[in-house]
Amino acid sequence: MKILWMSSVQLSEHKTLISGTWIPGLFSLLKRYYPQLEIINLTKGNASKSTKIKNRDLVEWIIPANTKMTATVINEISRIITEEKPDVIQVWGTEDIWGTFPFMQKFPEIPAILEIQGILASVSEEFYGGLTPMELLKCWNIKEFLKPSSSLPAIRRLYSRNVARERFILRNFNNIGVQSTWSADVVRTFNQAARLYKSGIALRPAFYESGKWSSANNISGHPRIFSTALIGQPLKGAYTLFKAFAIVKQRFPDAKLVLAGVKEEGIRKSGFCRMLTRFAKKNKFFDSIHHLGASNAEQLAEQYRTASVFVNPSNWESYSVVTAEAMYIGCPTVASYSGAMPELGPDSSVMYFPKGDFRICASHIIRILEDRNLANDLSHKSILIGEERQDRAKIAEKQMETYLKLLN
Repeated sequence: MKILWMSSVQLSEHKTLISGTWIPGLFSLLKRYYPQLEIINLTKGNASKSTKIKNRDLVEWIIPANTKMTATVINEISRIITEEKPDVIQVWGTEDIWGTFPFMQKFPEIPAILEIQGILASVSEEFYGGLTPMELLKCWNIKEFLKPSSSLPAIRRLYSRNVARERFILRNFNNIGVQSTWSADVVRTFNQAARLYKSGIALRPAFYESGKWSSANNISGHPRIFSTALIGQPLKGAYTLFKAFAIVKQRFPDAKLVLAGVKEEGIRKSGFCRMLTRFAKKNKFFDSIHHLGASNAEQLAEQYRTASVFVNPSNWESYSVVTAEAMYIGCPTVASYSGAMPELGPDSSVMYFPKGDFRICASHIIRILEDRNLANDLSHKSILIGEERQDRAKIAEKQMETYLKLLN
């Protein structure tokens, strides 16, 4: 069986420094359990002409394309599909141009499935993350004045403009893959007729190979609060996290806040990031923040294993891979009750708080730091849930079942 993936990930260069990239994880699993399955990845790249890369496990097409599905791009994709003759086409997400390709007109005989990664309509609605009008004004700084397109309102308008494209894409597919009931319910509001397939999310190999969390890791000594919340935009709840950490510091003066992701510096530093910096300095914990920078899977797994608590304060999640990673390794987790996040585990395995409620977020963190038995119990239960959910053989089998159903 030959499957053509259309994705934003260039697998041949292993661009997996950001957490949440589950496409490489699924590729590894399918090649491990179904080596006879041929997967071809079609993606965009900085190339003057289409390039085909082949190695022992991977065939990848890199084509020159921008943000629109032009006639030239349609013709090039059609040429590649005609040459490769896939049995199934799988489009990853609505965020890129792939879903706007006219599959039914060009290749009605090949079943195509759209795999939902995020819902842009929900992103647009939650983008400001609860910031007040006055706080939004404070997010204007030199970067935003020099480049207004980098301001939060401009970025939100970009998401809003892409909602129309997303609506078209969702209606353009008869088959849609989802990872959560929340995503399925949202998709139904756009396309009642589509056949929905439940997908499993494969973690990258480093997480399966990692050791598990232990309560010996700084629970009562020098607590380390770990988060992957992006600090460049408010959507992922970084402001909620900072306000919660200010409260945690009052109870645990030696606590550290460890953040994964690139630290913005100089003129490139966004107004929102500058507001966070001012807040941290005002509340006297700026020196307690440690930025890891861009982190690969091995580095992230080590952070989950050695942190005292993992916090996901996001205002929106269609499926939280980072929370699934933390649970698999067993790091006690505090997460916002938003989107599909509550589907990852019951209250006995994850401590949830209403999105934006920094006081309850702080209270949960403090409870975990003060109560070793609670931390151990959360860890144990999250590991049981995580290992069942992330079972590699079952995830690969589920994906193969979807391909076979599409063919039949």
